[in-house]
Amino acid sequence: MHIPYAVLPSHRLIKKLENKDMFLRLLLEMEFLYGAEKRLPAHMTDGNWMKYMQMPSIIERCCYLCQLYESRKELEENDEQKILWAKESTGAKKPALNTLHYFEREQFRRLTYEMFGSRLLARWRCNDSVPPLLVDCRYLSNLNFVTQTYIIKQIKDLVLENSLQRNPFPIVFVNYHSTSDIALGIVNSWLRKRCLPKYRQLIVDKNDDSQQQQQINHSVEEQIAYINPKSEHYLPGPLQQYKAFVFCATPDTNYLNSSFKAARAEKLNSFRLPISQFVK
Repeated sequence: MHIPYAVLPSHRLIKKLENKDMFLRLLLEMEFLYGAEKRLPAHMTDGNWMKYMQMPSIIERCCYLCQLYESRKELEENDEQKILWAKESTGAKKPALNTLHYFEREQFRRLTYEMFGSRLLARWRCNDSVPPLLVDCRYLSNLNFVTQTYIIKQIKDLVLENSLQRNPFPIVFVNYHSTSDIALGIVNSWLRKRCLPKYRQLIVDKNDDSQQQQQINHSVEEQIAYINPKSEHYLPGPLQQYKAFVFCATPDTNYLNSSFKAARAEKLNSFRLPISQFVK
């Protein structure tokens, strides 16, 4: 059969036809035309077929097929010309401005954290590293599910944004409950596996409600600043004197789950960031 499959009408249109004999006659006629001529359309819609079957003479039908071919050819030439203009405007060796670059999720994560690790290592080797940020998760298990989800999302956004920065800093999670569901989610999630591979999966006892803590024994208390947005004292400088900064993963809505109580438990001084002094 010389007729391309894309030229044939749909089965829905064939079922609606009342005069099947006329359709078969036109189909045989088109078979003869496609066998004798190459400048014919490679695609026809049901609307094109309705117009084609309403034409009384074979000359009109042939002219209509040639018109469809020329229209399709003109559209293809215009598309090729646009592609050529885009290549010339962006350079022969450069991709077009509207080129879609597709990265798989796992590949993107791997490349992102390889870049994050190399930049962090380069700063350590140059003795230009930024003090680590400690995220205190002591109150995370006491919060309701909605608040937990919101804070975990903020932590993930923080880690991702930090990984994409040119000057990243280390992030360490401390004081998390071993038996709570949210702790298992942090340990086994993308956040822990991708960003903190040196922390192995924590094997816990469900009957043990103790609190696992990351102890800091090599730094004195004055060199660790606990950031509290409601503190009366601003963070004094210079920042080079600090070995670490601590944020508490809590909304600070009441004293029982506040940064004040966490700082007192760790015997650390709490400070407020001096943003209001410079930004009004």
